[in-house]
Amino acid sequence: MQMAFDLERVIDDFIFFCFFIGNDFLPSLSALDIGEGSLDHLINFYKKLLPEMTGYITDQGQIYWDRAEPFIALLGKHEHQVFINRVSTLDQKYKDSKNFVTFDETFSNQVGKLSQQDKTKIIQHSVQDKVKQKKTKKCSGLFMKNQQKKYKKYLLLKKFKEDYEEGSQETVEQDVEYKSATSKFKRLQQMQREKDNKLIQQQEDQKESLFSIISEVREEYLSDLNPEEIPNSEISDVSESELKTAGQDLI
Repeated sequence: MQMAFDLERVIDDFIFFCFFIGNDFLPSLSALDIGEGSLDHLINFYKKLLPEMTGYITDQGQIYWDRAEPFIALLGKHEHQVFINRVSTLDQKYKDSKNFVTFDETFSNQVGKLSQQDKTKIIQHSVQDKVKQKKTKKCSGLFMKNQQKKYKKYLLLKKFKEDYEEGSQETVEQDVEYKSATSKFKRLQQMQREKDNKLIQQQEDQKESLFSIISEVREEYLSDLNPEEIPNSEISDVSESELKTAGQDLI
């Protein structure tokens, strides 16, 4: 080092460059995010420059900008790379996410020549068609693997746990659906218990939740999975390249 090591001055410099990350009162630089490891990067930049520095960046609250310039220049190079990495990450996420409904260039060009009303109608139909194909494809794949009823039970448990078991406010339609499902699965539960000779006496004031009822019912008592029972959020693993072209017959 070209100067005597002083821990107190290093701490002062550390506080200085931490301001670049921001706090409750100051915004951070756009390229710096603690979640992306920016604090570690700043420390590494400082460690890299420290042996070459002729003096500390700060002294009793005063900033020597000529000493800070190499640090800021290094930060500038890092900023450019951060933006490149972020764009690449977003592009990759888009490519990897199969839940996006996309259309080829030919389809886009053909639709672009139509009126706004016709364009909206065709795109909506195409999206619905692709979503339906994805659900059918997923259902077929589960059937081939003999996993459809297991997956159906998973969806049921997830649905009624999220919608009704966590204190959310039900709508009238949800309440009707919940009561209907409770009655249905209660019958299946009773059938299973009778077959297993496992009759459980329930106290009058003891009420089982729908979630616990479904949990008890074995998959063999469930009906086959219908593609329409699969939520849109569950079809991200179906590749769009496996689907036939949608919407072309309407153009």
